[in-house]
Amino acid sequence: MGKEKKQSFADKIKAGIAKTTTEATKVAKAGLEAAKSGAEIVADKAEVATKSSVKALKAGAEIVAVKAHDAKEFLDDKTREALDKAYEAKKPEATSYLKRIRKANPDASPAEILLVMQKDLAKAETKSGSETEEFASATTLYVFTAVEVYGKKFKDAPSRQRLIDTTVLIDSEAAKIIAGLVGVGFTILLARFGGKATKNVIAKVAGAGALASMLNVKNPGKKGASWIAVNAVSTFLGPVPKSWPAEPAPKKK
Repeated sequence: MGKEKKQSFADKIKAGIAKTTTEATKVAKAGLEAAKSGAEIVADKAEVATKSSVKALKAGAEIVAVKAHDAKEFLDDKTREALDKAYEAKKPEATSYLKRIRKANPDASPAEILLVMQKDLAKAETKSGSETEEFASATTLYVFTAVEVYGKKFKDAPSRQRLIDTTVLIDSEAAKIIAGLVGVGFTILLARFGGKATKNVIAKVAGAGALASMLNVKNPGKKGASWIAVNAVSTFLGPVPKSWPAEPAPKKK
């Protein structure tokens, strides 16, 4: 074998530059692949995060919507108890009124008894006006007696309860009972039911006009305030029962 040719200093520099260039290229390519892979991972994670965020926002919005609805319909236990007590305090007057009317009209159907009651309510409006405590009491009596007429044949429990609660609030005596038991102002109680406060709050919200406001009953036009109470009963309790509930059988001695 012949002697190997000895590399000159220039050749060594040239070879070193070539090797360095090759290694640099490899590193650059590896860096690009790593960067590309990293970018894909970041993009993928960003997409997942974005989707998760959208889902979280959507879920959050749904929760907020539900809670807002719950808050609107919410009545704390103390208020619920006060409303029930106020209703129970007014109920005997209604049952007594219904008993008197049925005694005077023994063969009348539930619908016919309601007509008698409606005439009494219209007379009360003519006599005292639609924005007085007297008419508020007459409206309360009409609604609560109508509840007795319907008995267990009403449209649904929530509607019935809404009608009773709102009617309790328009009666000055009952409203004062609630305000005293709950420990909050009457205007706050009204706000929970969608009512509006005025200077003479008890008198000004009194009567069927308050029912229209809090139960969203349509404007009766020239039909009169008593029509609102009649319409509210029909809307929230449903069709009038065709017959009276059967009397309980007498107990055997």
